[in-house]
Amino acid sequence: MKLFLKGRRCFNKCPMDRDVVYPPGMHMRRQKLSGYGTLLSEKQKIRWYYGLTERQLLRYWEQATRQKGMPGTNLLLLLERRLDVLVFRSGMSQSLPQARQWVTHSHFEVNGKILNIPSAVLNVGSIVRIRPHSPLFATVVRNVKERQELGVIPGWIQVKPEEGSFIFVRNMERSELPIPEIEERLVAELYSR
Repeated sequence: MKLFLKGRRCFNKCPMDRDVVYPPGMHMRRQKLSGYGTLLSEKQKIRWYYGLTERQLLRYWEQATRQKGMPGTNLLLLLERRLDVLVFRSGMSQSLPQARQWVTHSHFEVNGKILNIPSAVLNVGSIVRIRPHSPLFATVVRNVKERQELGVIPGWIQVKPEEGSFIFVRNMERSELPIPEIEERLVAELYSR
């Protein structure tokens, strides 16, 4: 399944777009997954897409179950509010790992304070800005302008490319999330066992 982990390469020269995709291994034949295998593969999609460890995903799951609503949907909405994911969605970086590295290297300020924790969950109204003297400033402005031309910046983020900043305007809905086909109800079923 195409998880869009390679940034720009996923849109034009992705190996998953070939006509025939062979499973790994020399003489491997695909076998039908068991019920548990199906649940596990859905959980692994989330882990690999967001670059999380098992412990991190379990911690987010516990937070999602304490909120009102469907726990699986709450999990995805909580993961989308992470600082590194919002930097990626705003178009400042080309991939999620790149956004995580830039945040870790203290290139961004949140509400005027330097924040170098990629897993920080932001609230509505947070202003994220690249530091003015950062060597990445020109790269970030160029990336944002390219993403605006493609029209892939979501509606819950208001971007100001000249300033190198964005505002987390509103909470997102599950139907708006630009993630691949992940069935979060299967993840909820796996964790509720």
